[in-house]
Amino acid sequence: MPTRTLALELAPLRNNVNGLAPGRILTPFNQKAIDDPAFLEEQVQSIPFNRAAQPAEIARLALFLASSDADYVTGCRRSSWSRRRVIGE
Repeated sequence: MPTRTLALELAPLRNNVNGLAPGRILTPFNQKAIDDPAFLEEQVQSIPFNRAAQPAEIARLALFLASSDADYVTGCRRSSWSRRRVIGE
């Protein structure tokens, strides 16, 4: 909600506001998932693509949102949704 609120408040000033809330990313912060395939498999079950993201995938999204190609994108939150939220269980 803060992302949408800021987007609405700053839109008249032509400022875009977007948020990134990625799920499991294979970085040193998630070393346990990198080192333990069984743990990683368990963790990715709630991710629609059944896999963790690579850091470059998130970086490309951030670069897109910061580019002029995304000038009309504002008030959005990009996140890894759990399967439950996607299919409404």
